[in-house]
Amino acid sequence: QMSPEERAQYQIQLDKRDAAGAILADELGTIEKFCQSMPLDWMFKVENGVDFVAALLHLLQEDIAKIQVLSVACLQQLALRKLDPDQWFRVISSLPSALFEASQASAKRASERGIDPNCIEML
Repeated sequence: QMSPEERAQYQIQLDKRDAAGAILADELGTIEKFCQSMPLDWMFKVENGVDFVAALLHLLQEDIAKIQVLSVACLQQLALRKLDPDQWFRVISSLPSALFEASQASAKRASERGIDPNCIEML
């Protein structure tokens, strides 16, 4: 049981998380447009081991502000473009592990919240 002070601090952290999620959701709307039109070499360019695809796949784990849905929309826009075989393989081969990690993160959050991971509240 949390004290009133702890509950207030916890709520502040939840509000910060939700605000950051809303900002990221807005940014993903713009990135979706980038995925439709930016040069593919630029979208798939790996710098320091990270590229747009890796970031979008990682965001599949986030359930705040429907970030995972927006990430899928971005990935879909990339996949709808004429990708060269290496780019296509990069996306397709990364999906299984990204989806597994997203599923694990969802199950962990459900456990922490004390709810069934398959219930509608987790969607």
